[in-house]
Amino acid sequence: DDAEMQAYAKCNYDKSVAFAAQPGDPYSLAIAAEASCSREKLALMNTWERQRGAGQALDLTSRIEQQAISTNTGTIARTRSR
Repeated sequence: DDAEMQAYAKCNYDKSVAFAAQPGDPYSLAIAAEASCSREKLALMNTWERQRGAGQALDLTSRIEQQAISTNTGTIARTRSR
């Protein structure tokens, strides 16, 4: 799951930097950035489902989404302040 996690994290970072150029509050943009990484998130979730079962995969996915949104918010704010 390391490769899938890295792909998801990279997607979120790249999208956050891109979304930072748009008008709007960082939190809303962070949610949109995370949502635009659905392909990478699905690959990660599928890996977790195979390794840990559906219930745990859903729980992990929910947690990682919230963490990504938090990280994206910070990335957007830092990108804008440069």
